[in-house]
Amino acid sequence: MILFCWMTILAPLGVDPASNDIMLKPPRALNEPLINTRITWLILLIGLQMTILLIARSTLMTGIVLFEFVRIGAIRYEENMPWGSNRYLIWGLLVSIFLQLIILYTPLNQYFKLVPLGMFEWFILLSGAILGYYLAIWITRWVMTLRERSTTKPIVLSIKVLCLK
Repeated sequence: MILFCWMTILAPLGVDPASNDIMLKPPRALNEPLINTRITWLILLIGLQMTILLIARSTLMTGIVLFEFVRIGAIRYEENMPWGSNRYLIWGLLVSIFLQLIILYTPLNQYFKLVPLGMFEWFILLSGAILGYYLAIWITRWVMTLRERSTTKPIVLSIKVLCLK
């Protein structure tokens, strides 16, 4: 915490010029601490914002990796291909999730500006992946049904008509 305060206080001083009326302002009171309540809240809120952004970045990157599972799973489902029929695909997916876990939970996360995810973030990600999988299957079936019904019109035209209604 002290290091964070030190960086927050000193980092901008070298490049941020003083305001024009700085000498017109009265000095702080002798009994007022250097880091007063206003500065403390400012530091805490900026730290909270940075933490939220780091968690969001980590969650988003992991979500993109998990979306590959959803995409591949939906395609394999529609093509009636079992998961185990392509061992290279299984190994590729396992390696991708393993590398993602390494990036999240080792010191490598500093280079990617990521933070380890907690149980809540994993719950949201896995729930979204499961929901996305079933939603992708449903959307694919719906589009295929539209395509089968519309023999003369292209599917794009059918979707545009549905969106305009």
